[in-house]
Order: sequence, then C-alpha cells, then structure tokens
Amino acid sequence: MIEHTDPNRGKEAAPKTEAPKRRFGVLLPFVIFAAVAGLFFLALKAGDPSNLPSALIGKPAPPFDLPPLMEAGTATVAPRNVTSASLGNGTPAIIHFFASWCGPCREEHPNVMALAEKLRAQDPAIPFYGINYKDDASAARRFLGGYGDPYTHIGVDRSGRTAIDFGVYGVPETYVISGDGTVAFRQAGPLTQDVIEEKILPLLQNKGGPAATGQKPGGDEASPGSSPAATIRPSVCKNSFRLVALSPANSRESAADAAGCALLRARMPLALSLMA
Repeated sequence: MIEHTDPNRGKEAAPKTEAPKRRFGVLLPFVIFAAVAGLFFLALKAGDPSNLPSALIGKPAPPFDLPPLMEAGTATVAPRNVTSASLGNGTPAIIHFFASWCGPCREEHPNVMALAEKLRAQDPAIPFYGINYKDDASAARRFLGGYGDPYTHIGVDRSGRTAIDFGVYGVPETYVISGDGTVAFRQAGPLTQDVIEEKILPLLQNKGGPAATGQKPGGDEASPGSSPAATIRPSVCKNSFRLVALSPANSRESAADAAGCALLRARMPLALSLMA
C-alpha cells in the first residue's frame, strides 16, 4: 500500500494578514475625510478671521513706489509711479489690496464701490489707493472695467514686496492711514457695510485717530485674549483666501507675529502643515 504524503505537512501555516490589510486600506480614505472635515468645522468655529494681531497699528505706514496699472501707450506723457509720498500730509487715506483672481475680492467689490462713493461725498481729497497684488495687469484692468474702478490711484505689486511690508497675509485687506502717516486701522478679509459705517468712516472723520474703532496702537481689534503687538511684521502666515508666505525683514518673529501665526495654524492645522 502506497502512502501519499502531504508536501506541506510539518510546515507552519503562514499568518493570514492580507484580509486585515485590505480592510485597513478600505477604511483609510474615510478616516482621512473625517479628520479633514473635523478640522474645517473647527476652523469655521474659531471666530472672526479679521481679528489678527497687526504690528503696524500706530506706526508709520511702510513706504511704497509702484508702477501704475494702465494700458501701455495710452498716455502721451510717461505715467508717474504710485507712491506713498503724499501720506502724512494731514489728510487720511485708504489702502486696499486686491486681485482679479481673488474670489472674496469679487464678493466685496460692491462694498468697495460704496466706500468710494462715501469718500467722495465726505471729502473728495481723501486718496483711495488700490494695490493690485501678484496679478496679471490685463486681467486686473478687465476686473475693474467689469465691476467698476473705485480707486484714485492704482499701483501694481507684482512681486508682493509691498504686501509683505504691510504684513498682508491674504487679499483682500484694507488699511486706514491717519493724517500723520501712521496706520490707524486694518481690516483683514472682505469689507462689510458694518465695518465701513462703524469703523472706517468714523476714523476718517476723526482724521484717522485709532481710538474711534477700538483698535489700539500696536494691535488689531481690541478683543478679549488678544496679544499685544510688537514691532515686527508677521512671518510664515497663510490663510484660506490665498496661501501666501510672508518673510520679516530681520527673520525673527515678535510676540504679536507668533500669536497671529499660531491663530492661523490652530484654525487650519492640516492645510498649513501640508503647505509648510
């Protein structure tokens, strides 16, 4: 009688790990989606994104010298650059950073136009600077041609250097410059009618004094728990409008800069860690 032997007899059975691996692979996308959804929910509940520390309140506005936004060859005389030379001459001013590619800029533009009308009615001498941030010039002109041009001067910040000097972390942003040339108010994010009526216009009537809006020298909105600002501009901060890395002049973060960056990182930790 011939005995048939099993060739696998005596060998230990290999552990079966394929099924658990497959189950983990199926569940992984759902786990990632739930984590991302939770982070975005927390970001939405984190408060007003405009309440970010600003190191420039009460300090001189950064100087700028920018080429104008206009069609080449449309003037017989070479156009003058848009500069900060007239700031601090006793008349307050508005500086507004915008871009044609910026969705919130399009949404806020009716309010920007309304602000321009109110400025002309209140004091036609108040300059309204538009600074076109990292944009295509022809696209910016089409944007203003289609939606309306509210500005008295428009400078082109192609490199983003002027935005860095002001501490802009994403467009749109608006600054009120007082009559003595110092920054009196900063609005991070789209303008609203409430901001215009309750903060910007009273400042302009007061020649740009910061006390009228609740903003204090060296800080942004006077809100509970806000950190006092120091003298260095924000560093490595990114926002949901446009992820923009900012570099301070001396490569150091002040307490206010750290607080602003920490606030943004707390709201969007996954997105910022991926983009860092």
